[in-house]
Amino acid sequence: MKKKYFIIFSICVLSFLTMHIFLISRDAPQKSFVSDGCSVWPDRNYYDCCYKHDKAYWDAGTQDDRQNADLTFRQCMTKSTNEFYSHMMYLGVRIGGHPIWPTPWRWDFGRPYSWGYKTSPDNQIEKP
Repeated sequence: MKKKYFIIFSICVLSFLTMHIFLISRDAPQKSFVSDGCSVWPDRNYYDCCYKHDKAYWDAGTQDDRQNADLTFRQCMTKSTNEFYSHMMYLGVRIGGHPIWPTPWRWDFGRPYSWGYKTSPDNQIEKP
């Protein structure tokens, strides 16, 4: 009987520690920030737009945060280029930046793959 309780207690402690470590790891990105500019696009007069977008993707957040980062990126690209080019770049980041892709430019690239989206400010995680 004691062995049964010890096993249950051990599982509870390990679960708690694992969850604690998991949530702590969400507090800050584990990788240093490095921007690759516009990833697979040439860096022209819109590099600043790409740099700010990379910064948002590195630290990540909720799905709404990603949508806002991508819309801000699109607005910046429209000012720096034209509507067609900004739309193409926007489609590229919406598809290619999703956290399901194991790419170096995905949403939340400051953390190990794949964490998904935060669902709230208290660091709860939502898998895509």
